[in-house]
This record gives sequence, C-alpha cells and structure tokens, in this order.
Amino acid sequence: MIIPKNVLIVDDEKIFIDYFTQLLKDIRENWIVHFATNYKSALEILEQQQIDIIFLDIVMPQMNGMQLAEKIKFLYPEIPFVFITNYDTYALQCYNLYPIDFLPKPVSIPRLEQTLTQLNHIESQKRNDGHDAYIAVRLKSSIEIINVAKISYIRKELRKCKIHMEDKTIYETKQSITELEEALTKFNFFSPHRAFLIPMRKIKTIYPSKIGNYYDITLKNVKNLSIPLAREKYKVIQSFFDLL
Repeated sequence: MIIPKNVLIVDDEKIFIDYFTQLLKDIRENWIVHFATNYKSALEILEQQQIDIIFLDIVMPQMNGMQLAEKIKFLYPEIPFVFITNYDTYALQCYNLYPIDFLPKPVSIPRLEQTLTQLNHIESQKRNDGHDAYIAVRLKSSIEIINVAKISYIRKELRKCKIHMEDKTIYETKQSITELEEALTKFNFFSPHRAFLIPMRKIKTIYPSKIGNYYDITLKNVKNLSIPLAREKYKVIQSFFDLL
C-alpha cells in the first residue's frame, strides 16, 4: 500500500496546476494535493499543513521559485522539493539548493514516476540512517528515549558507554557497546574500534595514522577527536562509500 502524502504544488499557472494534480492522482490516488499560485499562499499553506513534498515552478512573479526554495529550506529544512521548469538553463543555478529532481514541462507520467522513485529512495535512506528513529537507553536511574539521528558518536570508557549527542549532551549508560551496536547497526552505525560506535553518514575524513597499523577518522561537527580505524575494518567503509 502506498502511504498517503500531503503534496504542495506551487505554480502561477492554474491550468498547469490542474493538469499536474490530475497526473499525480492518476498514479498516487490517495495523495492529498494542495496548491498555491504565489509565494504568499505557499507559505500560508506550509504554516497550516504538514506538507511531505513540494513541486515548485521556477519562473514566477514577485518571488521566483529559487528564492522561495531558499526561504522554505530555512523555515522547513526537512521538506523535500522538486523544481518544475520549461528552461534547462536554470538547473545549474539551482543545484546548490539540493532539490530531489528537475521536472521539465510538459510533465509526463513516466518522468514523474522517475521522480517519485527518487523520493522513495531518499526516504528509505533517511529511515536507514535513523531519521525519525528512537532507541531506549538505560541510564543510572531512568530510561532515556534518544533520537538516533542526533547521535554524534558513542565511546566506551571503562565499564560504561557515553553517548555524545549533536547538542553536546552526554548520556552515560552501563549498556555494553556490543548491545548498543546491535540496536544501531540497522541505522548504519559502525564500530571502527572496540571503544567506539559511529554513524557512517557523519564521517568527515579518513587518513593514515602515525601510530601503528591504523587509519584515523574525524567526524562532522566534532572537534579535537580522532577515532582509530583498524586496517581490516577499512574495507567496511570502503564498501559503504564505494571508495577505490
């Protein structure tokens, strides 16, 4: 069963909105379609509705699609969007806004299906990376429900593990690093060393260590920390990132 979604179409041409709405209904009949013909209406709908994906025309009066996309990314960074345009020349200008796709007008069902397949792939990857996933961690006198996507890294210290979060909060638990690894492996967490557990998506750099038969890893948004990576475990990262 295809999960219903709230869709927002933003285009100044009502004829195209009607056409594109019918196109979506033909292949995703349980999706709920909202539309706006200008940026003000689009922002009002985003305030009132929980939108799952936005289809955004680039060429519009007052505020064009690129300007509106910048505003939406600032206000609602979690909402994916697709640009719709008659002009291929805009594609290069828009890549730094990271749209899911560019749909050329006139939009066909096969081309729209291709875009929706990309959306499904991205949503699946987010689930695998722990977005909107939580785990229960036993602390000294309570159980904490932790957002998996907010974990920076986990470090074993003596008989305890410390879970370091993006906001610098540290949770201390007596659960073993093996137990935590079992819970987090499905979210692409990896143990490069017996004392560490890290999310693959947060790896920043990998370089040969000056000490022993190791590499070192640094993580995004984590300062002054080098994590040892055994050479035999380098193959796991190599496979994950398709490294040569």
